[in-house]
Amino acid sequence: MRTGIPERRQPVRKYSLASMVLSAAIAMSLSLAPVLAAEDGDVLVDLTFDKDTENFMIYTEGGTCDISNTEGRLDIKITSCGQLDYANQVYYDGFGLEKGAVYTYSFDVSSDVERQIEYRIQLNGGDYRAYVGDFIDIGPDEERFIVDWTMEEESDPAPRIAFNLGLMPDMEADPGEHHVYIDNISLVLKDASGAEEESAEEEEASPEAAVNQTGYRPDDGKTVFVQGEDASGAEFSIVDVESGTELFEGVLSEAVRDEASGEMVCRGDFSDFDMEGEFKVLVRDPELESPLFRIDEHPYDELYRALIRMLCLQRCGTESDEEIA
Repeated sequence: MRTGIPERRQPVRKYSLASMVLSAAIAMSLSLAPVLAAEDGDVLVDLTFDKDTENFMIYTEGGTCDISNTEGRLDIKITSCGQLDYANQVYYDGFGLEKGAVYTYSFDVSSDVERQIEYRIQLNGGDYRAYVGDFIDIGPDEERFIVDWTMEEESDPAPRIAFNLGLMPDMEADPGEHHVYIDNISLVLKDASGAEEESAEEEEASPEAAVNQTGYRPDDGKTVFVQGEDASGAEFSIVDVESGTELFEGVLSEAVRDEASGEMVCRGDFSDFDMEGEFKVLVRDPELESPLFRIDEHPYDELYRALIRMLCLQRCGTESDEEIA
């Protein structure tokens, strides 16, 4: 097995603009899920392919492949390797990595032809650089690959496991139709002692009043959420940012359990407030303040512009000169 992480640009993934707007809007709104301390032995990924393809997905860039479950393994049928090493890629999302933590990554792999593939745990966006990865040679005999590695970069809440199955650097020609089989993919936290922890100030900070920072249209439903039982029945107001004037008053609900996060949450409704402008929510006892938000007829326009600019700047193989960037 060769060592070292190949550094190169990965392709820009293509998604519908509507789905990106929805994802960005969700990301800008409240996340109430608790942050759990990482512990040695935590299993982040455990894929045994007992029944299906375990939510693996396909990305192609000039190659052709399909996935299925064959005898309890992920079966990648490759019809064409294309011209790039990532021309065929299968990938899995749904875990996170912490800076400074040591992980053990392992998997079983074989192929009905002798060939090279690349495994990667990578950034899911930007330049798609690998946190860990290597080119490995595989064949008909199933082998188990195991690597211990340290997450040197900033913590990543949404990385990606990927296998590149296109035309590899050592392949002089496309081998034709063949199958690659992957099984027993595991990612385990081996040593959490070096993982960066939140500062005491961050851990003890009071939760803010959370709103949809993307904004609202005047007739939209509008809510504010506060985590914790201390805010039950607290008064809140909508404040005009420019003048500092309080324009609307309301009362938070009694705290109820949010099933998704397991936290107690108070909810305030200000749907009747339809004035346009830039505002924030102030909560009294406990004293909390929301991020700024806008109310107008077109709250998503800036988000659309930002997403289109992101697509322009992420184009692969096109230099971003000063005028563009």
